[in-house]
Amino acid sequence: MVKAVIFDLDDTLYNELDYVLQGFRNVAEYLAKEYSIDVDEVHEQMCGILKGQGRGKIFDSICEIYHIDAPVKKLVEIYRATKPKLSLYPDAEEVLSILREKNIGLGLITDGCSQVQHNKIDALCLSDLMDTVLATDDLGKDEEGKPYCKPNPKAYEVVLEKLQCKPQEAVYIGDNPQKDFVGAKALGMKTIRIVRKQGDHMQDKVGEEYEADVTINSLSAIEDLL
Repeated sequence: MVKAVIFDLDDTLYNELDYVLQGFRNVAEYLAKEYSIDVDEVHEQMCGILKGQGRGKIFDSICEIYHIDAPVKKLVEIYRATKPKLSLYPDAEEVLSILREKNIGLGLITDGCSQVQHNKIDALCLSDLMDTVLATDDLGKDEEGKPYCKPNPKAYEVVLEKLQCKPQEAVYIGDNPQKDFVGAKALGMKTIRIVRKQGDHMQDKVGEEYEADVTINSLSAIEDLL
């Protein structure tokens, strides 16, 4: 019997690109003010770099393109401080409501900068919708200085304890097979991968040991799997 469902955040419960674009807009507005650059143009440049090269050195590239000596650390801080306006995917909103009505425990585990992830959690009101939420960045680092991000089992263990649930009684749902499922499966949790039309990891191919037990295209399918 399933007593708890634990979710990933980005691209599982909402479209992460919505946050990214709003963060870019805040950075673009700062650059426009400080360096007399057209805000829409620089925002479009950021989006183009993201699409063509992915994440990593977007702000460095912008400084090179416009020949400006903007403090990249400052740009990162502006991006991370973004207070976004976000909405849950319709299927996520529906499923959370259904699971709550069935008295199934609800949890969240999300990787990434604590400030950023908590801004997203607040924007989506997930602390009110779920029994427990955890940003792995808040767990600090182990004795070797490594963060407790997924697939490290610690985050799953912490959330399971808060939900007063055994691993065999819980399901973990995420989108990134590189890290979401191997740690959960090692503890004995059931795992489900959500593959949406859009998202950074929707096309990822991995070995069987990293893949979820079940793959779905909508969270609405969860009800039939529990």
